[in-house]
Amino acid sequence: MHVASEEYNNDFTYKFSLCSNHFKPLARKVLLSNGLTDEYFDQMTSLLICLNKNGPLILKDLVEETALPYPTLSNLIDRGEAIKVIERIKSVNDGRARTIQLTKHCELEIMPKILKAKDQTNEVLTSNLSNVEKNDFITLLGKITDSLKTSTQY
Repeated sequence: MHVASEEYNNDFTYKFSLCSNHFKPLARKVLLSNGLTDEYFDQMTSLLICLNKNGPLILKDLVEETALPYPTLSNLIDRGEAIKVIERIKSVNDGRARTIQLTKHCELEIMPKILKAKDQTNEVLTSNLSNVEKNDFITLLGKITDSLKTSTQY
């Protein structure tokens, strides 16, 4: 093994980058195999899963949850409305704000396909892990995500 390559064995940034490079094509392939089109790939899928998990949210809360910037989320929401998977309704708590939520069409037709694709992707991602390792890994990912959410240094 090349001497310089040894330093990358414990390099989190490099390992996450490699995971991302391999993950995106896998996720796209699985979504397409479940009858979904490219318009659901990547950030749209993340947004829909977030809304499915958390229920209706205002834009500010979506920014915090997804770590996507306002312009990106606004664009995604516009696209989601165009394909009839997301709708904006007047917020119950703040009349000036709009709540973003899944449409019934999305809940009944699209989310089952996305959740099936998510399960299939998770199976591939964790196929070499024991149940204990899977639980440890998800705990560690949660801690890493929390670190990233609270990081204000950069």
